Amino acid sequence: MENKFVKTLVLIVIFVSIYTLYDQISGGSSIFGGNKDKVEEAYNLIQRLYVDEISDSALSRSAIEGILSQLDPHSIYLTSDEVQGNEEEMKGEFEGIGIEFQVIKDTINVITALQGGPSASAGVLPGDKIVKIDDSTAVSLDTDQIRKKIKGKSGTSVKVHILRFGRKDLFPIMIKRGKIPVKSVTASFMLDSITGYFNIVRFGEKTSQEVLDVLQALKNKE
Repeated sequence: MENKFVKTLVLIVIFVSIYTLYDQISGGSSIFGGNKDKVEEAYNLIQRLYVDEISDSALSRSAIEGILSQLDPHSIYLTSDEVQGNEEEMKGEFEGIGIEFQVIKDTINVITALQGGPSASAGVLPGDKIVKIDDSTAVSLDTDQIRKKIKGKSGTSVKVHILRFGRKDLFPIMIKRGKIPVKSVTASFMLDSITGYFNIVRFGEKTSQEVLDVLQALKNKE
């Protein structure tokens, strides 16, 4: 994340610096057709004069994020993949292999194989390290790259190569992707005879129904 932030910041600085330099050289005569024209001209200057090649998508995203950074903290830019991820979370389910993971020292570490999910059913355990996904290395990938590799349509399969504590060999596990429910209510119990407790960790389309179900279950315990 830090590297991404630094790269984005550098691009924005370059963007503004080249525009300022060009404006000084030209005497401000060529790109004053409006603020939108200034941005477009600066964009074109970077594409023509910058020493390294920069993709249109990277430059566009950096420019948009730079503009939005001047607004309130709630104004952000999301890619289509990020929007899809948010929509899946709101719907309360997504399609994938059903693990929670963390990248530690460039390696995917399984934190949880969701109970009843495809990974747990296939034999993936917490603490497993995923070294390869299908035939490609999974080392040194960022979180977005990992998610793109392991997520997919329900019914399709992905092969992960596991390194497990207590075993010296790297072994494969074939996982059939499925629909993974994303629970809003993760815990519920009675504190005493008249007081119930439940924990809501996110809000989505199914949250209200989950709460009603939990309340009914707690009421039945009275």
